[in-house]
Amino acid sequence: MSTRSPVPLTADPPNYAEKRRQLRQERRRRLQLNLWQCSLMVGISLGTLWVSALPMWLVQDLSQIEIEGNQLLSKESIKKRLALPLPQSIFQIQPDSVAQSLEQSSPIRRAYISRALFPSRLLVQVHERIPVATSERGGKKGYLDAEGIWMPESLFDATLQPPELEVLESTAPIEPQIWSSLYQQIRRTKVRIRRIDIRDRSNIFLLTDVAPVRVRIGIYKPSQFQQQLLKLDEMRQLQQKFAASQLDSKVYDCLDVSDQSQPPSLVPKCAGNSPPVP
Repeated sequence: MSTRSPVPLTADPPNYAEKRRQLRQERRRRLQLNLWQCSLMVGISLGTLWVSALPMWLVQDLSQIEIEGNQLLSKESIKKRLALPLPQSIFQIQPDSVAQSLEQSSPIRRAYISRALFPSRLLVQVHERIPVATSERGGKKGYLDAEGIWMPESLFDATLQPPELEVLESTAPIEPQIWSSLYQQIRRTKVRIRRIDIRDRSNIFLLTDVAPVRVRIGIYKPSQFQQQLLKLDEMRQLQQKFAASQLDSKVYDCLDVSDQSQPPSLVPKCAGNSPPVP
């Protein structure tokens, strides 16, 4: 009976042991690198916070805010409307967000805000909405700009000189695109228009320097309105006749130019809304 000789247990080949040692070293290097990167990021973050909190980077008060481009609103009024909590690090201020908030809360069409360093300050460039007509909506007084945007009177400084042109609207406000077209024609005409009554869209009235009575336009049509304004410009002698008592403003209610197929005529009683009580 033969016996088997025992199989000796030998160590792993040298190449396997070396690979395991290299893997352990690689893991240690990666761990050390990760720890170093984390420490660096924490250090940078803490350093940034510390630097940004230094007094030289703080917007301490409104005197460090510069306003440009304003015509109607005072600089102090615009600064207060920014509603910035101060003091505040200039790096924490978000210019786009502040500009959007200013446009929504003020009669400002566009606002551009940027940071400036050495010394720290905020630069604000504004393009205001210029009132071109007075208008009342929902019992509140306000203004229309050339684009048909309505703005409550309370948004403006008390020193604002109201525009001469008055617009009478119904509960359904005039659409911005219609007003924009209408206003551009009014702005270009030689006829001085003091009031536009659009309470009835099918029966629009004007108050002009041509006569002391209202002018009936009818429905607003851009091409027709242009011709109506030209006719009015040719009828300035009417004002002289009324002034000389050749015509009595108490007898006539309006000057009707609504029908292009008919010559303008003075009418004792015009259909539509009555003129407002002064």
